[in-house]
Amino acid sequence: NTGTRWASDFGDPQWIYVALGNSYRLNRVVLNWETAYGKEYKIQVSDEGLVWTTIHHETNGNGGIDDISLSGTGRCVRMYGIARGTEWGYSLWEFEVYGEVGSSSSSGTNIAKEKPATASNIEGGNIPLYAVDGYMGTRWSSDFGDPQWIYVDLGSSYSINRVVLNWETAYGKEYKIQVSDDASTWTTIHHETNGNGSIDDLTVSGTGRYVRMYGIARGTEWGYSLWEFEIYGEGSASSSTSSSSSSKNIAGGPFLASSYEEGYPAINAIDRNPYTRWSSDFNDSEYIRIGFDDRYNDLCILNRVVLKWETAYAKEYKIQISDDLVHWTTLFHETNGNGGIDDIAVSGKGRYVKMYGIKRATEWGYSLFEFELYGEKPPISSSSSSSSNTMTAENLAQEKPVTASSIEAGNIPSHAVDGDHDTRWASDFSDPQWIYVDLQSSYNIKEVVLKWETAYAKEYKIQVSDNASTWTTIFHETNGDGGVDVIELSGTGRYVRMYGIARGTQWGYSLWEFEVYEVANVLKNPDFEDQGYWQTWTNSNCCYIRTTQSVAYSGEWSYGISFDCYDLSYTREDAHICQELSPVMNTGDTVVFTMYSRPDDDSWVDPGLTVELNYLDAQDNIIYSFPDYQIKFAKDKWKLHTITDTVPEGAVKIKVYCKSRRVRRYKVKGYFDNGRVSVIPQ
Repeated sequence: NTGTRWASDFGDPQWIYVALGNSYRLNRVVLNWETAYGKEYKIQVSDEGLVWTTIHHETNGNGGIDDISLSGTGRCVRMYGIARGTEWGYSLWEFEVYGEVGSSSSSGTNIAKEKPATASNIEGGNIPLYAVDGYMGTRWSSDFGDPQWIYVDLGSSYSINRVVLNWETAYGKEYKIQVSDDASTWTTIHHETNGNGSIDDLTVSGTGRYVRMYGIARGTEWGYSLWEFEIYGEGSASSSTSSSSSSKNIAGGPFLASSYEEGYPAINAIDRNPYTRWSSDFNDSEYIRIGFDDRYNDLCILNRVVLKWETAYAKEYKIQISDDLVHWTTLFHETNGNGGIDDIAVSGKGRYVKMYGIKRATEWGYSLFEFELYGEKPPISSSSSSSSNTMTAENLAQEKPVTASSIEAGNIPSHAVDGDHDTRWASDFSDPQWIYVDLQSSYNIKEVVLKWETAYAKEYKIQVSDNASTWTTIFHETNGDGGVDVIELSGTGRYVRMYGIARGTQWGYSLWEFEVYEVANVLKNPDFEDQGYWQTWTNSNCCYIRTTQSVAYSGEWSYGISFDCYDLSYTREDAHICQELSPVMNTGDTVVFTMYSRPDDDSWVDPGLTVELNYLDAQDNIIYSFPDYQIKFAKDKWKLHTITDTVPEGAVKIKVYCKSRRVRRYKVKGYFDNGRVSVIPQ
């Protein structure tokens, strides 16, 4: 529409860019200027909207229509205004881009992407993983010294024919590209003696499982820094046996260690950071156990374990797996360990995996940089015979293409759909912002789960689209409060978007996970209601609620409470419900209370409910009360509430006390479900 235009502020520089949705080979750009034109400007391309390459530079523009022939490849195209031609800003009636779908780069798959990477050291939190994450907004950087190196473990041997080094400002003046079968003995396949930074696209020839950039001389006063370290080649015969399902580390929580040195907790062994570690006390018979990340439903089929030892390694240890934390099956028994990296082929099925140290090899304890698990996702079964065969409780957004309005501090959009609750997407600190996922086919959407980091949305919409251009709103939140939003809705589309309208904090928008489902209530225990554990809360002084069967898991005890406050009439301030629990617990253990709430319909109101955790001694005296936690409904969706506390000295019982906060006379139509108290040993 040449009757509408974009116009900038009256200052330099200014810019506008368009995201094309796919990568294109560009051959022409047309700028239709209004009176306020660009005297000097650049046309630039980018794959992600952060790092830009100039493909045209105009130094003497005169307005009107600039029809520019050019050549470049990218997903984003920008007009970057350097100097205005008038006292006003920059203004375009139309910004047109022409080209063909596809990349100009040579064919082939980057076999280094998301593979394990190791480096000589890191600077400023720019870890090796960032050089192989496929994202141009993150980078690895080394200390300011020579030599430095980074290598990638491809998982199996490949015939390497091409390496691409995408340097940040800190580049290598002299470096070698090397290959190895054991990450110990290296063969040089390329030697650069006069590097000048930018992008080094190298034709090479060599075979190996590990590929290294070995920096000999820096080109700047800083270290070495790579946006991306790409490797291309063909798999050898040995690589054909490698399963794609086991190429990604799926280690996650819950985690627990028999002991740890101060500053070296168990979580360090699963944080994907090769420079942090777990360390035990200086004893034999120490262990660390971990679970699988949230992408894996129920049991996992485990086929590989990788232990990356620090100097304090195990001479003898076992790898064990369990379904219930009580019964353990040994999958592997090492009697003559020598440290370094133990890459172990195993076969087992379970929820939890343990490294059980039997004999230390040093005077110290046991210490692991990383405890990695690899395996396969088992099929998800449905207990409902009435559900459609085409519907699944699987997260449709998992590892699908994702796009966002902006990115903050390297927290890229793909982190919101990677199934890893330790990574997140974060936007700029402004409104509006958005993120959408391409499901790659059209689905009937029934539920969306948003797992917010601290930076949540006060107001947002959930929208669907068939073309990522025209959007239909299927849910509108006007009073969000963060946490986990479990939203039941209905809509059909290939693309699903969270469109943030108003932030809830001074920061932007940030999601640990953005999940999409074809079926509703995926976060509820499907067996809970069937087992008859729903009870009605009435206005009695104290209504004891039946608990689920308590089960001991190697010292971890969980009790479940569930209740339904449908049509509860608040006529007394002391209307309440309480449940006394007697788990096995000790001073300093962690107590976690979780519960879901949801209104029944649009006539929702604040239920005026609080939850209080009371700790009792052996004589049933209250020795400590956790301050009242307010339970508030979230409109049209299930909301997860979590309280975390520590067992005080002398406590032998926990009393969960749910009560009304004030006198009200109205009907509450809603549910509180899956209340659970867990005690986790320290």
